[in-house]
Amino acid sequence: MIWISRIFRGLAMLLALFFVFAFPLTLVGRDIGQLVFDPEAVSEVVSENLAENPRFSLSILNQFTRFITSGEDADTDPVAQLVRLGLRSLTQDDIGELLNLTLPPELIADAFVQIVSGFYEWLDNDEPSPTIQLNVAPLKANFDINQRAVLETILNALPDCSAEQMLNYALSGDFGNLENLPVCKPPEPIYSEFLNLADILIPAWLATLPDTLDLGQQLQSPEQAGQLDQLKTNLLRTRSLLRWAWLPVLIVYIISIPMWARSWPSLFAWGWPLVLSGGISLLIALSLWLSTAGVPQLVVALFFENSLGGLFDSFRVILADLVTLIARPLALQSAFQLVPGILGVVVAIVLVYLRRRNASTSMPVSPTALE
Repeated sequence: MIWISRIFRGLAMLLALFFVFAFPLTLVGRDIGQLVFDPEAVSEVVSENLAENPRFSLSILNQFTRFITSGEDADTDPVAQLVRLGLRSLTQDDIGELLNLTLPPELIADAFVQIVSGFYEWLDNDEPSPTIQLNVAPLKANFDINQRAVLETILNALPDCSAEQMLNYALSGDFGNLENLPVCKPPEPIYSEFLNLADILIPAWLATLPDTLDLGQQLQSPEQAGQLDQLKTNLLRTRSLLRWAWLPVLIVYIISIPMWARSWPSLFAWGWPLVLSGGISLLIALSLWLSTAGVPQLVVALFFENSLGGLFDSFRVILADLVTLIARPLALQSAFQLVPGILGVVVAIVLVYLRRRNASTSMPVSPTALE
């Protein structure tokens, strides 16, 4: 029966080696899943970095500007032309001031949290598409409060009028004949009249806009329904795999213990796989901490730099923050492996030492030694 014992011990060694290398990887996957599928963590990391990135806010501002200056007569409307030309003439300081007035970081962060929360809630319900109701009332209220300062910033960025353009302003008299207004900074008193008119028109225009935007409704077309269903299925499977992949690997290790152990010392000595797997987990955690400046930048540069453009720095910082959040629990999990593993090995060494000492003291003394 010795050969059967050797077979079991050989299988136990293979299972232990599998555990040593697979368990740290499954723990990394578990930590990634815990982070990626946590709406609060994702919202906090991503929204803070994007909200503080002026280029991201500027891209939203450009979309908003295209919306308010679009229309059938946008190419001939002098007001739209004034706004567009003023935006193109803004300096970096003007852009920063404009972003602070129109898109405060806290409002952008709140909007992003609403979008992320709606998406993650959809993963756990039976709805065919995400129900994302974006509350834009705070953005409208903020723009209403600061619209005069916004227009002043835009108008002040316009080039000064030439003598001919000044004459056109004088001939126009008031805003009853907008078609003759030149695209330059209006002189007084037209400058003040323009702002006073905006104080009336902009609040009225904002009142026509909805307080909430149903972003989920845009995903309810028949063509996208099948894609959303497949996406949801794949995400749920991925979440389950990342969350529980470590458990069967741990069971493999537990099964290997009785296959190897033949005594108490050999039982406790089987803590060495925990020591090795914990050491590998700790090395991975330390490497993630040390690489937060290099690896995320390399990954983003290789795969996303061309598409991200001005958002490159934000996404590099986001990835670095995510890597740090993965490294922290992984380091703690490595301790939970190292401590029992090291204790088991130490106990095994002590038991072997005591057994050998007892064996040496219990040996009978030979008669020749007494002589």
